[in-house]
Amino acid sequence: MTKKWAIVTGATAGIGRAIAQQLAEQHSYNLVLVARSETALSSLKNAWEKSGIEVQVMPLDLSLEAAPEQLARFTDEQGIVPEVLVNNAGIGCHGRFLETDLAAQIKMLRLNVEALVQLSYLYGQRMVERKHGYIMQVASTAAFQPLPFYGLYAGTKSLVVSFSKTLNFEYSTHGVSSTAVCPGPTATNFFDNKASVTTEDLKKLFMSADAVARLGIAAMFDRREVCITGGVNKLGTIAGKMVPSRLMMKSLASVMR
Repeated sequence: MTKKWAIVTGATAGIGRAIAQQLAEQHSYNLVLVARSETALSSLKNAWEKSGIEVQVMPLDLSLEAAPEQLARFTDEQGIVPEVLVNNAGIGCHGRFLETDLAAQIKMLRLNVEALVQLSYLYGQRMVERKHGYIMQVASTAAFQPLPFYGLYAGTKSLVVSFSKTLNFEYSTHGVSSTAVCPGPTATNFFDNKASVTTEDLKKLFMSADAVARLGIAAMFDRREVCITGGVNKLGTIAGKMVPSRLMMKSLASVMR
């Protein structure tokens, strides 16, 4: 049988790790894991290969311009043509725009948008050649309304959702789909930084990374256009469309501040 491969970026923790594990254990995929930490990648490789999963690792900082091409060359050299690409790697910058380090925000743009677009292009072409493939773009419910104190982050996720929808429309007839998975607050290390303190109100809304992964994978294999994970998050996006933007931002600011 032909080996099935999945590439997962941001694979060493949180949603990315949960997606990779479920793809391997429940859907029989071999894995190409991408993240910055070589140590964390090696640890996962050693643990999962004991379960019979073939794992290739690529330590890369995908915010660097040349990184997506490096990954594509690596998989080509290994003879790996992935059936699944999960664009999960991403970061957020918390704070008022003009008071937040510009270099950090540019790095966020490069990782959340540019790397995702480059990888979608590189591997999307390979999938179209085979007339089969699945792409998961991990976005956020932040995509559906302006988000004070995470404003540029929300903007990157809005672009991801819009881009994913058009990619899916243009290539669904070629056997290749793109699914935008939009989690709300999730129990990961996303908020673990000095500039962002997670409030008790926010913690009440957290889903587990495993639950998000399960819903996202199901939506991807169903070739759904968009998946908003969890009932509370779905209600929140509906409210965001109905409530005036200024009022919604005031409400969100009280939580996100």
